[in-house]
Amino acid sequence: MQDDEAPTPPLARGSDPNAWTRVVAPSGSYLPSRAVASVTAGASSLAADAATLARWCSLLYGGHVIPADLVTQMTTPDPAGVRGLGSIIGAEGGQRLVGHSSHTWAYRGMMLTWTTDQISVAVLAPGPPGLRGSDVAALAVRLHALASD
Repeated sequence: MQDDEAPTPPLARGSDPNAWTRVVAPSGSYLPSRAVASVTAGASSLAADAATLARWCSLLYGGHVIPADLVTQMTTPDPAGVRGLGSIIGAEGGQRLVGHSSHTWAYRGMMLTWTTDQISVAVLAPGPPGLRGSDVAALAVRLHALASD
């Protein structure tokens, strides 16, 4: 949960400047609010930059954080074939990919690991309004293609 530690710049602001849920003031200063940090549940109360999130994704799905049997559970599809325990499971470019996506009132995020080439990508973006999850996914796929070249 949010504590007194202020995130270090650069900071992203949500796309809605009138949202009651702002945690960064227009001046760029941090506005601590435990209510805002916890309103979408503890799992959404983390702050990181994209590079750190991509590294976390690589370590998590690579079996370096939790035991391999738990990674297997996280990445085994449900009956619909699209989710494990909190994980996106899919395929793109002939490779299996796993990851997680999230969104709040003012931000969207996605982290994905392509399991064959072991490339992880994270996208953090302000939005909604206007920005769909599919837009973030398309950007993640494009970043993977650039990293693979």
